[in-house]
Amino acid sequence: MSEASSPGAPTPLPPATIEYKYLMDHSPTGVYLLPSPSVEGSFTGVIFLRRGQYQNAIFKFTVVLPPGYNAAGTFPSVTFSRPLPFNPMVDPQSGVLDVEGGFGLWNEGEMKDKSFLVTLLTYIKKIFYVRSFSTVPGSGAPGGGAEAATSTLLGSNSIDRPSWHNGEAASLFEQDRKEYDRRVVACVALSQQGMYEPVVSPDGTSEFSWFSRTGEGLKEKLTEGMTAEQILGVVREAAAANTE
Repeated sequence: MSEASSPGAPTPLPPATIEYKYLMDHSPTGVYLLPSPSVEGSFTGVIFLRRGQYQNAIFKFTVVLPPGYNAAGTFPSVTFSRPLPFNPMVDPQSGVLDVEGGFGLWNEGEMKDKSFLVTLLTYIKKIFYVRSFSTVPGSGAPGGGAEAATSTLLGSNSIDRPSWHNGEAASLFEQDRKEYDRRVVACVALSQQGMYEPVVSPDGTSEFSWFSRTGEGLKEKLTEGMTAEQILGVVREAAAANTE
């Protein structure tokens, strides 16, 4: 009998727990994730964008891990809360992010040992900083675009897809950048107005606000400039306030 299965041996931690512990020190700057208090395998997140076209935007989202995570093919789902980002990778009706199109494969093939919560958050951040969204047949297609997905995650400034979650945004990006830029500016402004709106848990049983009690202080400090560690401290304070 192995040590892990012997009586009294500690129960191995689920993959999501191990990955979340890793995130505490390695999360991409400006992206924060906290476990849902009501739904196992569900998280609420927020991203603060400090540079680029989406500068000063604040988008909230939920992450739901499927049963059997982190086995091959167990893509997490990511859904942005309203107001939604105007982006080719985000469905304009549901707020669902195209995770499968961004990775191609999950924890198999070229993406083996590269598919974790930290790379998922990196991808979420990446969609707001890429410089090119190109419609290329076959590139990044589910089950066949691992090479393109890997390059995106590891530093490419473009995302190539045969189709898009927001076709209008992709079309405007390629054909009418002035209108695309106008729509992005509008969604950034809306995101700031909705910063105090709570995130509803995936099963609709609870609401979680990142900004209860500490929202104004966080907003002021963000405009002053804070380190990632300082922002995380304020966010944790807000999370603790929600559990009181």
